[in-house]
Parts: sequence; C-alpha cells; structure tokens
Amino acid sequence: MTAKASVNISTEAGNAVCVLHFTKAVSREDAAKAVEGLRLEVLDQDLRSVIAAETATLRNTILALAFSRSGLQSVD
Repeated sequence: MTAKASVNISTEAGNAVCVLHFTKAVSREDAAKAVEGLRLEVLDQDLRSVIAAETATLRNTILALAFSRSGLQSVD
C-alpha cells in the first residue's frame, strides 16, 4: 500500500475514517482496487489480533512446555 499511497486514519463520531493520498494520479478503477485492498488488509489484521488474543493461553503453554525441555535453563 505504501508504494502507491499514504493512509490517514482518524475517528469521527466513533467511526474510523481512512483517507488515501495517492503518490501519483490513478484511475477510478485503480483507486477502487486500492480501497478494497486496504479493507481486506484491515480485516486480515483484525482477525489476526482476535485469533492471537483467543489462543494466547494455549500458545504460551505450548511455548513454556517446549522451553522447559530444551536444556536452555540451568537446574539448580
């Protein structure tokens, strides 16, 4: 996205408002594709965040178990 445009994000009346500023003139079709690409990226990142939060306990348990058997910790 940053190769084609910059994005300003603000809030207005509780809504997120994204304004794309293209680095060069683009057709309406290319602008619409960029907007759709931004929407998909935001959705993807939001889903990643939700999944990370929902699986944090399990992920941390797996990592703790893996590192407890790695031999990286000294036993006193």
